[in-house]
Amino acid sequence: MKKTSRHFPTKLIAYTALMTALTYVGTLLGFSGGQFYFNLGDTVILVCAYLFGPIPAMLAGGLGAFLGDLTVYPATMLYTLVIKAIEGLVAGLLFILLKKVCAKYLASHMTSAMKEYMASHPTRNVGQTGDAASPNNENSDGTQAGEPAFEESSADVEGALAQSEHEGAFKTRSVKLSQTDEISQCDVEVSNSKSKTSVYDKIRIVKRRLLAITYGLSFPICLFCTAIMMVGYFIAQAFIYGTYAAALVALPMDAVQAVISSVVATEIIALLSTRSK
Repeated sequence: MKKTSRHFPTKLIAYTALMTALTYVGTLLGFSGGQFYFNLGDTVILVCAYLFGPIPAMLAGGLGAFLGDLTVYPATMLYTLVIKAIEGLVAGLLFILLKKVCAKYLASHMTSAMKEYMASHPTRNVGQTGDAASPNNENSDGTQAGEPAFEESSADVEGALAQSEHEGAFKTRSVKLSQTDEISQCDVEVSNSKSKTSVYDKIRIVKRRLLAITYGLSFPICLFCTAIMMVGYFIAQAFIYGTYAAALVALPMDAVQAVISSVVATEIIALLSTRSK
């Protein structure tokens, strides 16, 4: 336990440093032209929030975007440090809730599917019928089983012939019954295979629905977190320029940045969700 607890923060620190570097590179790898600009910084922050949680996303988003603005546009670097840190923190918390919802959905539907499968395959207890003949069993006349009680007469011979004919007919009926049992056993095996197939199909349906839930809820989460970014930069630019009118000019460009980042991040999250499940 101590060894695991020591290695986990080390990996988390390494992943956080990696995502910080990727956020910095994503912020620099932007496109700017006229009144439009876009960079991959928010996309990296949202993916980091999904993979590693709120704290790594907060650190990677704040520090990575801060270093990016320090390189490109230092006037907003302090605002960026706070805004992107809040964006990563909120995104990480919301993605934790999303994963809990998906886990509950998966557990409930998989449990019902397994219950249905077990109900279609009940445990069969095959008991032994009849008492085994003991070698010490005696006949009704006191003689040992298998020993002749008296000498055979002509009437006994006729009775033995009739009994042999009856046993032959019984064996014929038993062969037919055994064939019928084999056919019924084949039907049971076919029904079992069909029930297995139906259970597997239901599991596939559950996985598809789970992917749809992840995909459908990830996009609103990304939009909400990038909307926080938009509001933060609107307030920051209002302080920088001194008027809200100047801040409104940059708001549509921030909206384009938010929508594109949300779409790209949602696609990446859906792909990661498919691979992990």
